[in-house]
Amino acid sequence: MIGKVDTLLLVLLTLAYPVYCPAADYAAQAKNLSRAVEYVTWGGDGELLFCVVGRNPFGEALNKTLAGKKLRGRTVQLRYDGGTGGCDLVYSTAKNIITKAKNVLTVSDADGFAEEGGIIQLMGNGDIHSINEKAAKAAGLKISADLLETAKKKVIR
Repeated sequence: MIGKVDTLLLVLLTLAYPVYCPAADYAAQAKNLSRAVEYVTWGGDGELLFCVVGRNPFGEALNKTLAGKKLRGRTVQLRYDGGTGGCDLVYSTAKNIITKAKNVLTVSDADGFAEEGGIIQLMGNGDIHSINEKAAKAAGLKISADLLETAKKKVIR
C-alpha cells in the first residue's frame, strides 16, 4: 500500500525528469528548402537572396546548406537582418510575414501559414506540409508539378 509520503516522492521524481518534446529539425528544413527551390521558377537573374525574418531558428544549418551554393544557376546569399527588400525567398517562424511582393517565395513552419496566404508551409521535420499555388501564381512564381505532389496535406489552388 502506497502512503502519502510515497505518493509525494513518486510525483516529485516524475517532475524531476525532463519531458521529451520533439523540436523542429531545422537542419532537415534547410536541406529540404534547398531541394524545393530547385523546383521553383523565379523571374530575374543574379544572386538568389534568402532572407530570414525574425528569430533565426536554423543556427548554422542554413549557412552550411545554402550559403554560396548555386541553385537554378544562381548563387545563394543569406540575409538575417529582418528586411525583405530585394529578397527572393523570405523565411519566418511567424505566419504574419506574408508578403505580396512579386517574385518572392514565402516559407514558414507556422501552423496555418499556407492557408493565410503564404506559399510553402514546412512541417517540423522539414517535409512540405502545404503549398499555396494561388499565392505562388500571384507572386509570379511557377512551382513544378513534382514539388506540388510532395505536399503532405493539401495544395491550395
